[in-house]
Order: sequence, then C-alpha cells, then structure tokens
Amino acid sequence: NTAHNVTVPTALERKGDFSQSVSSANHKAVTIYDPSNGQPFPGAVIPTSRLWAPGQALLNLYPLPNQTLAAGANLPSGATYNYQTQLPGASPRREDLLRLDYNVTEKLRVFGHYIKDISNAGIPYGTWVLGINPPIAPISEPIPGNSLAGGATYMISPTMTNEFNIGYTNNSINIFAPNNGLGQSLLGSTPLPVLYPNANQGYLPQVGFGGNNLANSPTFGSSDAPFINYNTTIDITDSVSKVWRSHVIKAGYYMQRSRKDQTSFGAFNGSYNFGDQGGPTGANPLDTGYGFSNALLGVYQSFNQAQNHINGKYRYWNIEQYVQDAWKITPRLTLDYGLRASWYQPQYDASLQASTFELSLWNPAQAPRLYQPAVNPANNTRSAYDPVTKTYLPVNNIGLMIPGSGNFTNGICQAGTCVNKYLTQDRGIQWGPRIGLAWDVTGKQDFVIRTGGGIYYDRIQGNRTFDTVTNPPEAFSVTQNYGYAQQLNPATALLSPPTAVEVDPTGKVPTTYSYQFSIQKRLPLDMILDVAYVGSASRHQQDNRNLNWSAFGTTFTAAATDPTAGTGCIGCAAALGTGRPLGSNALPQNFMSRIYGYSNINLYESASNGNYNALQVNLQRRAAKGLFLGVAYTWSKAMATALSGGTNDNSFVRPDQYNRMANYSPASFDRHQVLAVNYVYLIPIPEFGNALTKLITNGWRISGVTIAQTGAPFTPGVSVQNSSNQVVTGSYTEG
Repeated sequence: NTAHNVTVPTALERKGDFSQSVSSANHKAVTIYDPSNGQPFPGAVIPTSRLWAPGQALLNLYPLPNQTLAAGANLPSGATYNYQTQLPGASPRREDLLRLDYNVTEKLRVFGHYIKDISNAGIPYGTWVLGINPPIAPISEPIPGNSLAGGATYMISPTMTNEFNIGYTNNSINIFAPNNGLGQSLLGSTPLPVLYPNANQGYLPQVGFGGNNLANSPTFGSSDAPFINYNTTIDITDSVSKVWRSHVIKAGYYMQRSRKDQTSFGAFNGSYNFGDQGGPTGANPLDTGYGFSNALLGVYQSFNQAQNHINGKYRYWNIEQYVQDAWKITPRLTLDYGLRASWYQPQYDASLQASTFELSLWNPAQAPRLYQPAVNPANNTRSAYDPVTKTYLPVNNIGLMIPGSGNFTNGICQAGTCVNKYLTQDRGIQWGPRIGLAWDVTGKQDFVIRTGGGIYYDRIQGNRTFDTVTNPPEAFSVTQNYGYAQQLNPATALLSPPTAVEVDPTGKVPTTYSYQFSIQKRLPLDMILDVAYVGSASRHQQDNRNLNWSAFGTTFTAAATDPTAGTGCIGCAAALGTGRPLGSNALPQNFMSRIYGYSNINLYESASNGNYNALQVNLQRRAAKGLFLGVAYTWSKAMATALSGGTNDNSFVRPDQYNRMANYSPASFDRHQVLAVNYVYLIPIPEFGNALTKLITNGWRISGVTIAQTGAPFTPGVSVQNSSNQVVTGSYTEG
C-alpha cells in the first residue's frame, strides 16, 4: 500500500479546545461558532457542558496525530494532514485439487474433479465496501470457493462422438470488520443515533468530516456493511460430433443456471456528514465552522439512511443450442457455417423486492407537494412553507415532501405486480448465424484467403439488475439536512424526493455483428504474412439516460428563481448583481423536475452503438537458425456513442435528440496504432570449450516483447472556479 495521509483530531480538539487548530485551506486559525446564536465561542473553546458524548467518543476512536499541521511545520509544501500510515495487506490463498480420469471401456472415458479454494484477505484500508482511513479496525475479505465437475466422452461409432459435461461452482464474498471492529458498541452506552434501528446491522454509521476548513478528513465506509455475496452457477453442456463424407457436423446445447444472493448498496447503517461550510453564513445555519467541532456538538450537514436492509436473490438461465458444419467442398475450399439459438432469461430478483420506475404509471395529479421556500413573517426568516396548510417549518425542510400530500411511489412498478417478475420484456430466442470460408488459392498452402462473419449476443452485467432493489418502496432513503444528531426522530423525519432507476422496458439484448477478411502468404526466409481487415458493429449497448433532466437555460428563467432571494430576510440570498451571476438564485432542482416528486431517474437503456474497424498485419518468422520473430501492427478506429463511464456501459448520455452529435467519438479503449514485436533467439553454442564451459554457456536464449502504441483519446473539459452548472449552462443536470 502507498502512504495514506489524513487529518485526525488533536488531543485538545477532542476536549473541545480548538485554540490551536488551523484551517487546512490556509493554515490560519479557525473560528468556531456557537450554533445556538451564530457567534464565535470565546477563544475557540467549546464549554465542556456543551459537548455531546457520542460525538466525543467518535473522535476518540481515532489515533492521535503523528505529524504537525501548522504554519512552518516540517511537512511538504501545502500539506493538509497530520497523520500518516503505510500498512501492508495480506492475501494468503490455498487451493486443493482432486481429479480423476478413468477409461471405463475403449469407447467410454469419464473424468471428475473437485477444487476447494480458500482466500482470506486482510485489507487494512478496506475496499469498495468499508474503505477506512486511518485503519482503526481490521477489515477482512474472505473469498472461499468450491467447484465440482464431471464429464463423459462416448464414442458411438468410429465417426460419431458424444461429449457431456456438468459443473457446479460456488463462491462467496464477505467484507466485514471482525471482532466488532466498527460496531456501535465502540461508543459505549450512547451510540450514534439513526432513524431506522432495525435497518442498521450493528455497525457505526458512515461518517465524514471534510469541508471548507478540514481536508483529508478521516472516514470509514460503513454505510452498507457488511457486504455479503453468495454466487452459485450450474453449467451443463452436451455435444455430438459426426464425420460424414466431407462434412464434420457438430450439434449440442449449453445451459447455465445462476443463483446470486447479495446485499444492496443502500445506506442501511446510516451516513453522517459532519463537514463544515465555512460557518453559519453558509447553507447550514448551525455550522460551527469545523468538522470536528460539528461532531462534538452533534451538528450535521446531512444524514442519510435507507429504511430497510435488503438482500436480493438474483436468478437467471442461459440456454443455448447450436449446430455447425465444416464442409470441405473441394481439397482447396472449406466452408464453415452454423446457427446458434440463445435464450438469455432476464436476470430478476426472486424475492420480488425489486422495482422499476414506469413513466406510463406516473400521474402528475398524484405527485406530492414539496415545502416551498418562503419568508416567515413572524421572524422575517427564510423558512419551509406549505401554502395549503399555511404551515412554516425550519429552513432545512425546503424541498422535502409534505406527508399525506400525494403518492410517494407514484410511477413505481413492483416486481410481480405489473409488467412481470423481470420488470422488462423477455426477448425470447436470439438467432446467431455464423459463416466462414477458407480458400487455398494455389493448392500448396502458401496463399490462403479467409473471410467470415457472425452475430453474437451477451447479457448485460448484473449490477444493472442489482440496482433495482434500491428503488422505492422497499428502499426509501431519508435524507435530513442541517440539524442535530441528537434530535433525529423517525416519527418526524420527512422524505426527500427519491432517486430511481428504470429498467429498459424493451429488454433488448446487447448484440455484436463481427466480420473479417484476410490473406495469408508464405514468404521467403520461413516467414508468413497475414493481412486482415477486422470489423464489428455493436448495437443495443447499455447507457444511462436521466429522465428527469432539465434543459439548458432553465435556471435563468423567472419560474426557476427562488422567491425569497433579494428580499433581505434572515437567511435569504442577495439579489442578482455583483458576485451573483444569473442562475445563482435558482430554486433547488426538485422544484423544476419534469417528473415532479422525484430527483434523478436514470433509465438503464439498451440504446448505445459502437463500431470497430481495423487493418491488422502480422508477420511471423518460424524458428530457423535459432531465431523466432513476430511483428504485429494494427491500424484501427473504435467509435461509440457512450464513452464516459468506467466500464462504458454506465455512461450518461445526453437526454435530448443531440446525443449522437455530442458523444459519437473515439471510444475510451480506442488506440489508433499498435505495434508489437516478439522474439526468441537461441544463442549459438560455442564450438570450443570443455564440459564445464559448455555447462555455463550452452542453452542460453534471449526473448522479449516490445509494444509501442498511440495514446488514449483525450477529451478536453472546461470548469469555472466557484461555480456550477446552474450558473454556467443554466441546467441542473447538464453541463
């Protein structure tokens, strides 16, 4: 592991004394504000009587600093940390294999094997679940696996053979903190409050302290821990091969059953953000100005928790049948052709906890009302307001849904209650023809032309399905902003408009059309030249499209302007003018949603396309005179309409009609030119010397691989300091 740098609370800070604390932004002394009146605490010291016990216990979980964060400290220029660690991980692994091969008769041969794999990784800084810095508790990731397989090959006749195989594989992933390493009990008798104790799995909520004055803050990613994944697959194949005259015919089937149980990625343990926004003049009127002091007083910027802990039970079948023939039409001409029929059962949640948003089910008349921003005339303070009941609430409730005002699951389709258990269309059998032709032009096997093509299919990755259990109603997630942790109350908690995902209702299967044409020529000096055109066209590839997008310029309109801005009330924004450009006073995004009552709604659609075209040249020199040499050169272009995602199937595309114009460009994996040279040279044996010198000098060889390639595509970006999409593009979602 590389060195991990973090800012931990000092001994004085844990007692509420911030007189020696400095801002990581400028290394100047911080000001600590009293959230009860917005005034600075004298001497930047919080009275002991005001300290909140769970917050203090939380800070005491961390080690004391081992570096000095202060002006002139012996740290690299601009350093913003006071604690450094570099711990090694451990990943012991053992694999046991037992295999049996048995010739039952001259015609029947069977085999069987069993594999047991044991892997118990210790990861001091955690992983994508339970990422932790500094390492205040060990994190374990055991990944055991078992495999059992068997098969039989039976020679029906001298020209016909049957081969059958069956296999069972099971593996699991369990990421957890052993020995109650991050348990709520670490804080003693007063753990961190959560809204839904039944959803919490005994772990501390995830916490973060980072903000304007505190960089590299400590954290542990415990919101969705432990992570449990049990995956079982059963594979069955059977094929029959027949040699008949000039044909080699083969037919068979392949079946796969997948059973995966996996916890959702919802924040069921809860997640606190104690980070500062520079003091009470920011969005949080309770902000003390420093993340650690916020925690000591229980002041949070946001708290989020999913209402339920969900384990999805994901299932599918792959069933494929095929027939193919290699037909030697003449001694110089061979035709390979075949057909594959595949059924990719849409992966689904057998527990029926999954759901999808369906626009046709959404009724605007049933959309819930949201608390509006308004000025409370009783105290001239910006507040949340329900114009129907004439009720005012604290400002942090602006944009939250008003209880009883509408259908909070408006447009949601629960698996098994509408559409079907798949939440998408079952496309049935996919037909995949393939054809190939090889022509020995001269009959001497020194000049061969090959061409062919086929249609290939594959299912989408499982994470797209796993996200469906994070939809309402099972996985409503509550977010509370700007409050005291000690005042969290599920009875009074208000829901914010939820995010949602929609499964592509068409269910189109990702498809690739592949084709090639090549010429092989034997050259002098034992060399073979292969020149080929290789191409493919990909259709129905996955991307993400936000159904609840906002058009460019939306935040510049009068309808999107916060009515409290420029009124001069307490907590209200100033009018547009110097330092406040157009769009600065826009309402929160949810007030301008196309689909009211929801935040972002991401459609996981099968709509992206791509293509690949390449000239591939390969020159091989067979081993002769001690030298084997291979040179491969590719000149290619890969283009796609969805590019920005980490795996290119989770890329967000433009939601309007201009996506292809905006995003059709070289794919992230495009490399225009690639040159690869590989060689093996056997050093000649000297003709002189004795047995000792020959023992030292004989049998040496030099080998290597050299690759040179052009770089990855570069996409220029533009950013405006201290600004946002609302100001630059006038859109909440597009920028």
